[in-house]
Amino acid sequence: RKIGFPTANIKIYGEKLLPSNGIYKGKIIIEDKFYTSAIYIGTKPTFNYKHKTLEVHILDHNEELVGKEVELIFEEFIREEKKFPNIEALRSQISKDIEYIKEKKDENLYIITIDGPAGSGKTTIAKLLAKSLNFDYLDSGALYRSVGWLAREKNLNSEDEILKIIKEKPFRWTWEGENFKIFYKEKDLSNIIRTDEIGNEASKVGSMPKIREIITLWQREYLKKIKKGLVLEGRDSGTAVFPSANLKLYITANLKIRAERRAKELGENLEKILKSIKERDKRDSERIYSPLKIPKDAFLIDTSNLSPKEALLKIISLFLKVR
Repeated sequence: RKIGFPTANIKIYGEKLLPSNGIYKGKIIIEDKFYTSAIYIGTKPTFNYKHKTLEVHILDHNEELVGKEVELIFEEFIREEKKFPNIEALRSQISKDIEYIKEKKDENLYIITIDGPAGSGKTTIAKLLAKSLNFDYLDSGALYRSVGWLAREKNLNSEDEILKIIKEKPFRWTWEGENFKIFYKEKDLSNIIRTDEIGNEASKVGSMPKIREIITLWQREYLKKIKKGLVLEGRDSGTAVFPSANLKLYITANLKIRAERRAKELGENLEKILKSIKERDKRDSERIYSPLKIPKDAFLIDTSNLSPKEALLKIISLFLKVR
């Protein structure tokens, strides 16, 4: 309902531990997306009723919420609860609360890195995370795959040959909140590079130190375009590219589960994918320059028995603690 502001009355299911009565700055999670809110807890804070209720005034959401399941995150206590003699007084106070919360909006730039092997679920989780937090997203694996595709397309075998072509940065990429797209000049490579063969080419060029240096530079330069935050996914995101990231994650899963996921994604034979992943893991973890490993101070998340949503909620909880 609306009283001049998008307002949700929340019904609580099961046993929940709630903060004391009052008004809080927080977030409401609606269909995996986060919205800044003023959260009211009290004996019907709108009027003078006696039963304890929850009301949420949402700053940037205007769609229907009736019957939807939501989650609340309490971030900061603002003030004690008040009673109001009329709706006008209520609206006036809510306006002040919302104005305060708007002014308190986080202006820091956050970096979250997600590293891990193929098939661990890191791409799905990284995109969900970026969408939920309204952050930018960068798939560093797509950069290596694109360079690998280019080397194969032009029959380039040496590091210097590849370097000569990519030093002018012939690639560009976009993130539109749902899909990450990468282009070579005007050619869309987004789907072309997702084969297992191109993955192996990416691993090969990834072992070349000068190539890694250039691609690392691209990723750091991209940060200049970021306004709120960046979710960077790859294999050396937290070890080499942004070792001082606000939150570093290493996502993994059982080898067989990883192979099953990748085989399903690519529509290819399981045994072939299993063999390929084993070889890729070996190359990536044993290469001399920026090998795949768990970054220092990173949180390890095993997704073998976790859904993407379950993994996402774990990561959100971690992010709120370290930010």
